Amino acid sequence: MTLPQSLLTDIERIPRDRPVALLMRHSNRYPIIDPAKNYEVGLTEEGVQLAEQFGKFLSSRFMPGRVMSSPVTRCVDTAAAIARGAGWTAAVVPHHLLSHDHIASAWSLAELGRCAGEAPAEVLATLELLLKSDRGTPVLEVMVTHDTIVGAVAACVLNASIVGNDWPLFLEGIFLWEAEDGVHALWRGEEQVLKEIYP
Repeated sequence: MTLPQSLLTDIERIPRDRPVALLMRHSNRYPIIDPAKNYEVGLTEEGVQLAEQFGKFLSSRFMPGRVMSSPVTRCVDTAAAIARGAGWTAAVVPHHLLSHDHIASAWSLAELGRCAGEAPAEVLATLELLLKSDRGTPVLEVMVTHDTIVGAVAACVLNASIVGNDWPLFLEGIFLWEAEDGVHALWRGEEQVLKEIYP
């Protein structure tokens, strides 16, 4: 398998003169056989290699910002593999705002198509975390999470379809940054200015 084409295409379009946050799904994992053990399922060997490959891709293109993840091991391991591949020394910081438990109620709305154009409080809190860069220099901040978080943000903020064939892929993500005309989001080739959320 290879890195998602949307990720490679979108990353060429983001600005290089300011901090940019990437909210991305973790890398390839083993199948979830027992839902009760969902959080225990780890990355495949290929998943680790793909995350390191993405990190290597980043190494010559971006300066590192924060590297954060959901507290779930497969997310922490993805973030660590990306940082390792990039040669970044920043420690991975787990954060509950990147967890499924935090976003679960918003995800339920997203799955039913009931939050388009409106951002629930849980989604707004996650966006605030992503945009809370303390660096004035151009960096890429990598935030590794779950399909449900990426999907909830895409559905509720960008009015994107995230079910069926549109489900967020492993290592697929949304880029966000602040500009003079507002907060920009880039997802699968489509860039939007979030004026209704951040007027």
